[in-house]
Amino acid sequence: MTEFRDRDEYEKWKAGRLKDLKEKNGQSEGEDAEAGRGERSKDFRSASEGPGNKGGLADPGALFKRAWEIYKRRAGVLIVLCILTFLFFAGAFGVCLGLGYLFSDLFHTGHKLLPATGAVAGITAGIVFFTWGSAAVVYAVVDEGLGVGGALGKSRSVIWSFMWLISLIGYIIPGGFLLFIVPGVIFSVWFAFSQFIFIAEGGRGMDCLLKSKEYVRGLWLEVFLRLFLVWIVSVLIGTVPLLGPILSFLFFPYLLIFIRLVYDDVRALKGEVTYSAAATEKLKWAGAATAGYLAVPLFVLCLMGASIMALPFMILKGCLVFRVH
Repeated sequence: MTEFRDRDEYEKWKAGRLKDLKEKNGQSEGEDAEAGRGERSKDFRSASEGPGNKGGLADPGALFKRAWEIYKRRAGVLIVLCILTFLFFAGAFGVCLGLGYLFSDLFHTGHKLLPATGAVAGITAGIVFFTWGSAAVVYAVVDEGLGVGGALGKSRSVIWSFMWLISLIGYIIPGGFLLFIVPGVIFSVWFAFSQFIFIAEGGRGMDCLLKSKEYVRGLWLEVFLRLFLVWIVSVLIGTVPLLGPILSFLFFPYLLIFIRLVYDDVRALKGEVTYSAAATEKLKWAGAATAGYLAVPLFVLCLMGASIMALPFMILKGCLVFRVH
């Protein structure tokens, strides 16, 4: 079984392998491409599977172990990027808010308007910088050859498209949870690989979500089990007295590495997948999320209506009880 340390090493091995096959068998370009897909499915799976995998997803125990090995190698880069991500947001917000107060003092006007404007500008700038750092973290998780500077350099050109992807995820999954929780759990598993698809495969927006859903098709329970286990670990770490928040922060890169390994396994197992990118398919999931957001106020209105309808009977009952006593 061939073992690889990362995807770049695998790609170099694959290129050499295909070149050897071409020289040996004199294959055409179409045959080369088909052989490449077959070799990728077979050999990259060997690189990503743990012991006893037997063609399926790696066992959770093997995933935890492999994620830990990668985390030990990459912790420095990933933790620094996570710290920078929060510093980017705090710095942008603080500078803009400070300028708002400074100008209001200098010009003795707009004592409320200028700080408020600075706060809005700070939040906006902070979100942009936070997105930049977040994309850099995912880049560093996907490509183990990137350092802090390399990850920030690559992520700079995808800030807006990555922001759009995160906005979609942040809208659809919470909307699913508002539809009585279960749809939110389903959506979370379906779309868990979207960020990695964006970086590793070059997808955009809803295409990443739909492709993630297609990868998970037929493997939902297996993927859910693995994600649920690592989520339980993260929750337990967060409950540690005093140190919980710090440990949760340090655990976050490990969580991303773990999910990436599940994504690698699923991708190696299923190979290339096709999915419907029709506008109706994209709107369907946005519509489902919107239904969740609408369900909450409708539920509140129904409760209020039921209470108003019941009020006369409650008053009548109170009067009867009063008269009896």
